Amino acid sequence: MFETIEEFAEVSQLNDVEVNALKEIVADPVLSAEAKKLADICFAPGAWDGKNPPQPEGGDYSRIRFGAAFFAAPRVPEFFAPYGFPESVMRETMTDLKVWLRNELKHRKVCGLSFRALEWQGHLYRGWVTRHGRLECCSEYKYHRETLRDENGNILLEPGDQVIELHIPEDGPMDIDECIKSMHRMAEFFAEYRKDIQWKGFLCESWLLDRQFRDMLSPDSNIVKFQDLGIHYPVGETRDSVFRIFGTPETDPDSVENPTSLQRKTAEFIRNGGKFMEEGMFITKDILK
Repeated sequence: MFETIEEFAEVSQLNDVEVNALKEIVADPVLSAEAKKLADICFAPGAWDGKNPPQPEGGDYSRIRFGAAFFAAPRVPEFFAPYGFPESVMRETMTDLKVWLRNELKHRKVCGLSFRALEWQGHLYRGWVTRHGRLECCSEYKYHRETLRDENGNILLEPGDQVIELHIPEDGPMDIDECIKSMHRMAEFFAEYRKDIQWKGFLCESWLLDRQFRDMLSPDSNIVKFQDLGIHYPVGETRDSVFRIFGTPETDPDSVENPTSLQRKTAEFIRNGGKFMEEGMFITKDILK
C-alpha cells in the first residue's frame, strides 16, 4: 500500500504540481538515494524519541524530505497495525502532508517539506497522531502541568490525567461547528479503539489560544470562538505565532508584501515590544452534549 506515486498521491490528496515534483525527485538518482537514506533514519521500526537529526531548510533538502515521506509511506500500515485502527483513519491522517507541502512552496518557493514538517510526519505515520475531520488528536496523552481548577476552585485536571489532546491542521477555516463535530468523532473513536484510556476531556496547547489575539480579531472570528470553548492556562512565550502567521520562523514581519490584516497587526504588535504566548485550554465533555 502507498508504494506507487499514484497511490501515495491519491491518499495524500496531492495536486498535479506536487505529483510532478515527486516524480522528478524519484527519477533523480542522487535525490532519491538521499531520500531513501533519510526515510530509513526517520521512519525506522522500533523506538523513536520524536526527534529527527537536524537538517538545513530549503532547496534540495526540502525535496529530499518530500522523497523520504514517499519512500517511508509503505511502512505506515505496519506502524498502525498494533493499534488496530481502521484503514479509513490511516488514510485521513495522511492528508496532513499536503498542508506542509503547500506551506513550503508558498514561503520557500520549493515543492518539498521543511525539517519541522518531516518530523511531524513521524508522529502521523506512526499513528501517534490521527485525524478526525477538522482536527487531529494524539492517540494517547497525559496532562503534565500544574493542577487545573475552574473558576470556583474545583479540580478539573491533575498531572497524569488522561485527555484527548487536540491539534489544528492548517488547511482550512476553523469553523467552530466542524471543530465540535471533530471532537464528537474523536470521542467515538476512543470509545471503539482506545477503551483502555479513561479520558477526562479535550486539551489543546497552541499559539492560537493566545488571548492577546482577541485585540487583533473580531469577536465573531473562528479563533476567538475556539478560544471560548474551555478553561485556559499559561504555557509560555512562543515564536510559533510568527511561523504560523508568516510561513517561516525566519520571516521578517515588516518585509511581507501585501500583508493580511492579521499580519499587519502582528507586525505592529512585535514592533511595539509585544511577545506572543502559547496557552493551553481544557474543554470538558460537556461540549459533546
